[in-house]
Amino acid sequence: SGLQTVATFTYPNGVESIEFSMFTHGSVLTATEATSDSSFTKKATYPTLELRGIVGDYPVLYKYVDDNRKLQSIGGTAQRILVDIDVEIMKDGESIRGFNYSKCRPTNYDVSTDPNNEESYTKNSFAVENIFDFECQGYHPNNPAYDAMFNTNVKANTESTRDLRNTDSWKPGFYIP
Repeated sequence: SGLQTVATFTYPNGVESIEFSMFTHGSVLTATEATSDSSFTKKATYPTLELRGIVGDYPVLYKYVDDNRKLQSIGGTAQRILVDIDVEIMKDGESIRGFNYSKCRPTNYDVSTDPNNEESYTKNSFAVENIFDFECQGYHPNNPAYDAMFNTNVKANTESTRDLRNTDSWKPGFYIP
């Protein structure tokens, strides 16, 4: 609970951040196609991601996807404009995991309602949901908790011996030889 996923899209003409309710991170550790020949290593798999959320006010993302889907042929090979997508998974406003995807293109975009899914039933109606699928040429994971373990700029909150009170003055009758 308390988790949220925010995707920041960096377009050639601007930036847009959008919160999505569902995020699927896939095909980043697969290096080759599955074949029966173990020596086959010629086709790499591109990193992919899927973002799902309730239809909202995301004019730049909608225009980008619509314009690029019009440019593509059925095979999707005419893609000209690529974007960078930074996904942050946050808990209580603090980033706990992140993924930076570079040079991404939309591979699929659906607007749909799933009436067989009880999670999509809200306020006496079914939710209309965006489903964006992207394929990217680059990928870099972020692990802020792990990185913080090696942050050497953090100082300990300890007292210095210089901060201790002066104990060399004694009550009358006592002295330091």
